[in-house]
Amino acid sequence: MKYSFFIAMVLCIAIMSPLLSQQSVTWDSYGVGFSLPNDLKVTTNNVTEFIAENDEVYLHVAPWQDENVVHSDLAHAVEEAAKVFEFDEVTSISEANISDFEGYAVQGKKDGVNAMLAVLLDRESSTNISVSMVYSNAHLRTIQKIFSSIYAYDP
Repeated sequence: MKYSFFIAMVLCIAIMSPLLSQQSVTWDSYGVGFSLPNDLKVTTNNVTEFIAENDEVYLHVAPWQDENVVHSDLAHAVEEAAKVFEFDEVTSISEANISDFEGYAVQGKKDGVNAMLAVLLDRESSTNISVSMVYSNAHLRTIQKIFSSIYAYDP
């Protein structure tokens, strides 16, 4: 009986550990929230940018205002961004629909380093965001989780 209880506790901890290793972070200047790994430290959180980083992942978010931009403009915008940033290789361009945001993201490599750029429109306001992440090979899933956790709220 004690053995069964011990196994049940170990399984419960194993299942809950990934959930507990996340932190909920908000960017109150623009009403944007994220779920970040606990080891990702917020280094900048002001009216011009949001940055969180560790040795393996770098996240940068910046606002941009333009109420005239429409969803269909964004695919071309991320392609151009990949050219401007001189990506060595583009591995994917995909549409993004995350909570209150819609847009496009491009993934690839810059100087041999994995990178992702996205432009996202807030469906409810004219405040939009650009998201860029640089990450090591082992952290693709981490940046995907961060990206899919982005949401808008009223500060």
